[in-house]
Amino acid sequence: MGCRCLNIEKAILSKHMNKKIILLLNKIDLIPREVVRQWLDYLRKEFPTVAFKSNTQKQSKNLSQGSTDDMKGCLGADTLIQLLKNYARSEDIKKTITVGIIGYPNVGKSSVINSLKRQKVAVVGSRPGVTTSAKEIQLDSNIKLIDSPGIIFSSASLDSDVILRNAVRIEQLEDTVEPVRIILTRCKPERLMAKYSISTFTSAEDFLTQVAKQSGKLLKGGKPNIQEAGKIVLRDWNTGKIPFYTLPPKRAENVVDQFNMDNAMMQIDDSNVLNKLTTSVNDPTNNFIPMVASKPIEDDVLVTVDSDDEDGDEEMGEGDEQELEDEEDGSDIEVDED
Repeated sequence: MGCRCLNIEKAILSKHMNKKIILLLNKIDLIPREVVRQWLDYLRKEFPTVAFKSNTQKQSKNLSQGSTDDMKGCLGADTLIQLLKNYARSEDIKKTITVGIIGYPNVGKSSVINSLKRQKVAVVGSRPGVTTSAKEIQLDSNIKLIDSPGIIFSSASLDSDVILRNAVRIEQLEDTVEPVRIILTRCKPERLMAKYSISTFTSAEDFLTQVAKQSGKLLKGGKPNIQEAGKIVLRDWNTGKIPFYTLPPKRAENVVDQFNMDNAMMQIDDSNVLNKLTTSVNDPTNNFIPMVASKPIEDDVLVTVDSDDEDGDEEMGEGDEQELEDEEDGSDIEVDED
């Protein structure tokens, strides 16, 4: 829920009635299989939702359609492409449909496009702000994709909730204590004590003091640098080194099942994708921390344009991508990453 762009969804539905919305439940390999199923059931009460996992960044430029290692390959691409083609047929669209990929920074928009295209045509990176302008990519003769910069929020761009969504760069933070304090309210202390090899703590400051000492983050005179310790914890949180999952909230009984009403002909079969997810809630070896789902941030939205190039980013692939020089009339379908 915390990564949905509700204001954009509402704007699309109210101002562009002819547009369709598809939700993409991305990075499904990072949570237990049963949790993926619960979120699919929940989100499909509103919109068609596709479970997805992109190819890993370390793969070669030309991404093979078949992989012996399913967890390194893409999952859900065929389902998403088929759904887009179903829309084109059901709406009797004679021309190419345009699909806008929207979402927070660093939710995997460009990686999704690379996985669909099966080659690296969009720049990717582990930090927010890698995609700096909208680019159009031809997927096939019938489908165009628009890779867009991530969305940020005007009054909450450095709010703790946004920081914990990895939507801003940790290096830019002046205060890391407050977002760490929120992490401590969501995690069992025993898990964090074991991870950072520290003893019982009584506050965020105490926790970070111990992490600083354990990691050697000290100021002159041996004083613990709790701000640097906070950056360590936030990086661990945002890169999955503190594994966690959230369960969907309870939904009112009278909620209309919009997906089934409007798209009954577009049956999505996720069984093959879900069967390839090996992690289970009941697996005694997993270290997942279950927690309450955060609410979507509702605020005025902006498109972030970050001119700083990332060190270590790979160059843009040649060929299919092109800059959007003129403003488009708008995409036919919006894919909102969750």
